[in-house]
Amino acid sequence: MPVRPSDAASLVLIRNRAAHAEVLMGKRARRHRFLPDVYVFPGGRVERGVVDARDREICRLLAPRLTADGLYFVGLDIIGGFVTEVNVTSPTGIQEINRLDGVRLETKVVDFIERRTATLDRPAR
Repeated sequence: MPVRPSDAASLVLIRNRAAHAEVLMGKRARRHRFLPDVYVFPGGRVERGVVDARDREICRLLAPRLTADGLYFVGLDIIGGFVTEVNVTSPTGIQEINRLDGVRLETKVVDFIERRTATLDRPAR
């Protein structure tokens, strides 16, 4: 079944060359407060979405591999029932969740980190 792009989706333009592929990206201005001087895909915006059964299934399937790799806090971008990006170094979705839902999700993240690190073996000094 074809997926109709939503207004919130980013557009990724790829041009195949003989030796390599080229991807169209834009560099954010240095004056931006959010992600200054960072290359990003053009377009897109954040909208509140509904986490459906397919989204939960994707998370359930990816969770064992991510946790086996030591990745406990990642952002999954899922568009039209498919993973489009796995954010492992900068899951900025936490800011958007806070803004859209009026919460402070980072407190739960810090609590998790504190609980997790408390169980780690530490070398004797």
